[in-house]
Amino acid sequence: MRQTLIIVATIMMLASCGGKEQSSTVRIAAPAVQEVNGIQRMNDYFYTDTVHHRGAKWEYTIVRLANDTADVVTDSDGQQYAGNTISLTINRDGQQILAKAFTKRTLADYVDAKFLSANILEGMAYHKAVPEGICFAVSVGLPLSDEYVQVRLTIHPDGSYSMRRDEIVDDNLAFDDSLGV
Repeated sequence: MRQTLIIVATIMMLASCGGKEQSSTVRIAAPAVQEVNGIQRMNDYFYTDTVHHRGAKWEYTIVRLANDTADVVTDSDGQQYAGNTISLTINRDGQQILAKAFTKRTLADYVDAKFLSANILEGMAYHKAVPEGICFAVSVGLPLSDEYVQVRLTIHPDGSYSMRRDEIVDDNLAFDDSLGV
């Protein structure tokens, strides 16, 4: 169970980190799943926070919405899971620099096609500030599963972004059930 939380936490950690760039502790919310018409749906999620980095104020909002009309996957036990759409909006010093909706297809260049087709986009969370900008962790897997793939999303000061598969999971995770996920 703890390993499952780490997987989902990795996704959610980016959205739940404090606003100080020097902080290396990440708060992670345990996943909440509800069943609707036989399809498991992760709870909708809204999180906003501020990060101060290199003299700029970065405000971000992450919204996860379950969508059982697209990206429904079935696990080996026959349980169906609804896919998610995650929207990320970032303002830097009061000016919007990014507004993008992510689906699991957004990550197709970074996740094996077979794995991607059998799993859902689970979550996104603020990870840390780096010289290039601010980083978010994005996870693909099944809720309450120990298998997942993490992709690092880096947002640059001009609003452009880059992604890469992240092979290392941050060991400095603090679980937080108060985030309402």
